[in-house]
Amino acid sequence: MAAETFPGEEFEARMSALRASAGRELPALAEWLDDYGVAALFVRTGAESSPPVTAVLHTYDGSSRFTLRTLSVDDFLADIELDPEMAFGDYRAIAASGGEWETGPWSSPDIPPLTVPVRTLLAEVDALLSPSTTAAAPTPDGAQHAERLAGLLAELCASYPTDDGGAVASVEIQHQTGARHRVEVQAGQLEWLASLINNELATCENAHADGNQMCAHCAGTGEVGQGR
Repeated sequence: MAAETFPGEEFEARMSALRASAGRELPALAEWLDDYGVAALFVRTGAESSPPVTAVLHTYDGSSRFTLRTLSVDDFLADIELDPEMAFGDYRAIAASGGEWETGPWSSPDIPPLTVPVRTLLAEVDALLSPSTTAAAPTPDGAQHAERLAGLLAELCASYPTDDGGAVASVEIQHQTGARHRVEVQAGQLEWLASLINNELATCENAHADGNQMCAHCAGTGEVGQGR
């Protein structure tokens, strides 16, 4: 078991390096385990036995530092005192009934509130508990990405209403498998989405060799706020 502590200023650089070297990132499981201090989680595939888990943990000591630990799947589950059978029984029942989200109540106080779609969470849990001996193949045709995009959009709209009345439209993401994900949006949220896409187009154009290399989202300041 290895541990290393690094300052928060290095967080994004460390995450980029881990994505490139440590294996598959499990964002939904890390988000779900945030109550346990897990900031990021990676699993290396291709090992003979349980592959090492790389967990990036909040230190919560007021120093804005993170601890990076590498350990086995069994040690990781024991470290956060998680019983997979107990913790995921409720979630599998929700998924089997067609549900996508759940906030409680729970059969065990050790189960934190679910913050991601059930099927996305279970896919990552299965990948962690039953790792493949080969590199994981991407979800066919991006079905998981379609579900995640809809989930993030729903979270944005629910968390940050624009106070301009009720929903005026719905954004639907329909995957070629037939899965549909619909999100109700307010007028102001439609404006956000249009601005986001427009800024991303401008950012891509600016990234060309003959561009000005400026991020259109922050106008090159790296800041958020009024006018950004």
